[in-house]
Amino acid sequence: MTGSPPIRLSFFPLKSQTFSATVWRKPVPEDMQIGRPLYRTQFSTGKGADPENFAVSFSEAKGFVPYKLSPGENWHVTTTLLFHALERQTRDRLKPVDFYISEKAISTKRISYTLSRSQYGEEAVWLEPYYLEATVEFGFLSDFQFHKAADAPFSREVQRLSLSLDKAYRSNRDFYIDRFERIQKFLSRFQTVLFPLSLPGGASVEIETSFREMPSRMLPPRTFSFGGNKQAASQWQGLKDFGPARPAPKPVGFIYIYRQSQRGLAEDLYRALSGRSFKSTFHGIEELTHLKVASYDKLEVRDFNPAENARILSFLRTKKKELANTARLFPIIMSDRDDKETYYTLKSGLLKEGVTLQVVTPQLLGRKDTLKWSVANIALQIFTKAGGTAWSVVPKSKKCLIVGIGQAHRFDDNGKIEKFFAYSVCTDSSGLYKSLNILGSSGDKAKYLDQIRDNIVQLLNDAASDYTECVVHVPYKIKKHEAKAISRAIGDALESSKLPPIRFTVLNINVQNKFFGYAATNSLVPYEGSVVKTGDNDYLAWFDGLQPGREVVNRRISAPVNIKFWWSSGKLSEDDRARYIQDVSNLAGTNWRGFNAKNTPISIYYCELIARFAKERPDALDDITAIDTPWFL
Repeated sequence: MTGSPPIRLSFFPLKSQTFSATVWRKPVPEDMQIGRPLYRTQFSTGKGADPENFAVSFSEAKGFVPYKLSPGENWHVTTTLLFHALERQTRDRLKPVDFYISEKAISTKRISYTLSRSQYGEEAVWLEPYYLEATVEFGFLSDFQFHKAADAPFSREVQRLSLSLDKAYRSNRDFYIDRFERIQKFLSRFQTVLFPLSLPGGASVEIETSFREMPSRMLPPRTFSFGGNKQAASQWQGLKDFGPARPAPKPVGFIYIYRQSQRGLAEDLYRALSGRSFKSTFHGIEELTHLKVASYDKLEVRDFNPAENARILSFLRTKKKELANTARLFPIIMSDRDDKETYYTLKSGLLKEGVTLQVVTPQLLGRKDTLKWSVANIALQIFTKAGGTAWSVVPKSKKCLIVGIGQAHRFDDNGKIEKFFAYSVCTDSSGLYKSLNILGSSGDKAKYLDQIRDNIVQLLNDAASDYTECVVHVPYKIKKHEAKAISRAIGDALESSKLPPIRFTVLNINVQNKFFGYAATNSLVPYEGSVVKTGDNDYLAWFDGLQPGREVVNRRISAPVNIKFWWSSGKLSEDDRARYIQDVSNLAGTNWRGFNAKNTPISIYYCELIARFAKERPDALDDITAIDTPWFL
């Protein structure tokens, strides 16, 4: 990585880090249940002594002994202390309508402050106490958030208030500026009311009113590989100039399935995919992807309902037999966005037949200006599901296997897990899709964890022999006990020589995280590839952003991705970490769902898509591993 301009992290540090406060504590058994407002932690009670378990109170309590806490002694306790002080000050000085504390928030230490409200919800800025390991500072993370009203439907107005759309309901190119302005508005209204904070013991703390400026490094730009091993920096231009990296193995036989009342929309889609509608921007699926189309057919239905869906499946089984080995059957179905039953019924029914399909909504087809720019993405998804590879990425790590882990647990009516389910998506560092595997599926937690340990070792043993490195990507949603089971299984298997002696590393990748940052550019958007180190093992990376030499923003730029290095079987240098972060960035650029998709690595994103399907159709688990193309796009 090379040097790049500094980035202002969305973190207000405390003006002074040398404060002390009083907390109250008492020893407790390790297995004793403790709930708010108490806090469980460990303190060292003497030199060389093992840490002891304590319950901590942030106000006087019977049976608790006062204890003078220094900030760096236990940062978990210090941040919790800061939250309690902020909560007390907030409740004392503000009306209940001016703030919001949710038990279901990402963190129970977060308080939101209302800037404005409407029938659609509330615009707010939140504060959350945080210890920034990279600078050894306590302070408060802060960001804008829109809380949608419970009875308000999701709409373009909600998207505008969430800042994803601008005032004209287009992609908000001022996303970073608007977010920053909301935070400045919060400071002018609430900062002097909330701060300084009074801490138990008599001390008080104040925050800086500017975000902490952090040094950043720049990843090399992504390079994509196409037909004939030709390389280009743009997926779109490279595919147009050089053709796909790997063609689809068979011609396809398209079957258009639609309501009789929407025949005109089906014809619009046919003309668009054929390249007849938007000749200035899209010349057709065959010219762009080199996909050969063997035949076109159609099936009109009066509506989508259980009887018609059964007829559709029967019709497609017959068509598959007719095509036999000459072409790959490929249905294109026009179904409403909110018709989940039809989508999952047809998707799961066709998976049993080894058939992939493409669903396009009438809502999209009805907007010509949207279809004009979406049709290329639709063509890309069809080509990929048909077995073609549009492009790969030139990898930073050679011979590196990437294993994405996901889970989709089933809950009962009381919110308790009744079925545990985990799976993996395998790619290599060039982004080529390898396989989908079930790691665990059981109603018993202990049995499920045993399955994960056994299956992850078997999977890695089968796949890793052709590689010199293996990196496991886990999403932030995965539970700690599952992550520990994965790391422990790999470590134990290496010690017992059940795995090849290569380096294994586990990364936690969080796309929807609590961090944000601003650059000293006109748009406040950092450059694509910027990386900020926030802790010994924590990094913040912008896989989307400004292009060097091009300061123009013509769409909403995504938020940064948080990457944590959880575990490794060998010591990692900063160069090793930079390679692995580059590989995560590369995998974000091999998302064949769209030409502009580049913020979420496929190792995580594909797992999310599978999770949605598995929750709706858990009975189809045996079928989802049988198809060797990314059917879930």
